[in-house]
Amino acid sequence: IPCIQTLAHLGSIFRYPGYAEIRDVDDILLVGDPKTYELIDRMFASVAKAFSSRKINSGRDEAFAVGHGRFLDKNGIVPRAEIMSRHLEKVLAIAGKYGFDCRMWSDMFATSAYGGFYEHTKDDSDKVRPLVPKNLSLIYWDYYHTEQSFFEDMIDKHKKLSDNVVFAGGAWTWTGFCPNNAYSIESMGAAVKACVKKGVRDVFFTMWGDNGG
Repeated sequence: IPCIQTLAHLGSIFRYPGYAEIRDVDDILLVGDPKTYELIDRMFASVAKAFSSRKINSGRDEAFAVGHGRFLDKNGIVPRAEIMSRHLEKVLAIAGKYGFDCRMWSDMFATSAYGGFYEHTKDDSDKVRPLVPKNLSLIYWDYYHTEQSFFEDMIDKHKKLSDNVVFAGGAWTWTGFCPNNAYSIESMGAAVKACVKKGVRDVFFTMWGDNGG
């Protein structure tokens, strides 16, 4: 299943001057610009050729500064949730063009609903749920916790945002030259038990190669 990025975590492409005009701020694409969606269309066209699966993770995580750069200069102050909703509509249309069933990392919606991803200060899930398209799956990702009850609580909170919840865990490969197998087993064992108990049937595990690992 391909995992791509269609909003943030795109710092590498901005090394090339040709992408400067579709940069909002930091590693984030400029929402609303036609050339942004030309790029995303080509991303989907590429993975449609490379993969037989028509499930895709379209990323869109950790874009917390979205709307604070060139977007702000062009459009003024727009609530982050509204910017995300506009962008999501366009990305889902492109995904549908290539027959993809789309999912995304959940943190942008979850932080809007709960004030933080793992630490919660409010519950605006009733306001955020209408912003989550019904043809989108939200990926609750968690590599860090070891208590089954914590995972269960987070799954419940995600289900308040969407009926389509996916879990992504982590096999800890990114802390150096050797994987942290003991911690991976302890944390992900608890996570899997929580997923089974809460009926989350779509589960996968990440093995990132970033951060110098």
